[in-house]
Amino acid sequence: MGKDRTQRVDETLHLIEHAPDLTGGIRLRIRNLVRNQFPRMSANDLNVLSQLSDEMSVTTNMPLLGRGSPHKREQRRAIFLLWKTLGKMQGDEFSTTPRAQRAMTMGVGAVGAAFSAVMLKAAVLLDAFGAQHVFEQELSAHPVRFLKQHRIVIVGTLAGVDRFSNAPTGDYQNTLLFHFQYDIGTDKFVLKSADKGVVGVSHPFNAVSVPAVHWTQVPNVGVPPDYNFAGVLGCELVGATFMLTTQFTGCAFNWTNYGGMLRASHVSPAGGGVGNYPGGGITLAQRMMANGAMANAGNTALTVFGAGAGNAPVVRPDDSFYPDPQDIPFRWVSIFGVQRGGAWRFYTQVIGQHEEILQARRIM
Repeated sequence: MGKDRTQRVDETLHLIEHAPDLTGGIRLRIRNLVRNQFPRMSANDLNVLSQLSDEMSVTTNMPLLGRGSPHKREQRRAIFLLWKTLGKMQGDEFSTTPRAQRAMTMGVGAVGAAFSAVMLKAAVLLDAFGAQHVFEQELSAHPVRFLKQHRIVIVGTLAGVDRFSNAPTGDYQNTLLFHFQYDIGTDKFVLKSADKGVVGVSHPFNAVSVPAVHWTQVPNVGVPPDYNFAGVLGCELVGATFMLTTQFTGCAFNWTNYGGMLRASHVSPAGGGVGNYPGGGITLAQRMMANGAMANAGNTALTVFGAGAGNAPVVRPDDSFYPDPQDIPFRWVSIFGVQRGGAWRFYTQVIGQHEEILQARRIM
């Protein structure tokens, strides 16, 4: 194999090892991962590497106009090489080959972010230490930045829901084990409850789990048309520094701060095999703003963040609610909380019909 082909791969490995992302140890292990997936032990290995090097050539595979600076061209090659490596490692080259090929077509302005993104994904797939770093130093430390760049999916659980429904136990805490992973097939970061089953590399962490309560299961909700939500029971945000709840497609997320204790609830207008709330999510949120209170928080009025309606005191002049799906169709909405410096902050991400990120922001 010609020196220029070997040199192209080696220079790309050098870029990966010395990138500004992650830590030196993680970058080195990613570099070694690439070397292990594309060895150089046999004639066949060298033929495979030769073909890979040709596919990485920006000069060969991209018109002159739009290639960018030498550094940008190096990053294009690294994006291509990393996606090919991850696909080979995970046995899913069908998903990753188009992502690799986009390195040779994306605009110059997108190259840097795409390189950083695939480095983070490689770190999470690499081992538990890499997954822990991305969870703690990226998602938890910079939530809005992370949500603007990466799609997340929360696979929550109904475990503990009885504590907040018609048969309360008087125990309003619900800390459970979750796992943080990257799903290469769907290109999403996943926060999954341990009771859903976890396969592959992950970072385990404890989180306050706020289960979804169907609106008919709110204590003393009453009968139509005079539904009353003064009996909402909130989950106490203690026992962990991360809070999760299941995905939203019309539900209302509510919270109170009473006696220095933050409590949260998730009320669903549909599902569960019983009736839908008349008028859907927006009407539910409006009703909860009108007469909702948290019964285990001194009957304090609810702060409501619902579908198309809410009264949340947002940090920036954004809407105090997420979109009503009848006005702005979307696939799903994620809400989670992070406690830093003793204070909780809530964040949301809205994913559109084509799985584009429509919103990514802090809501408290």
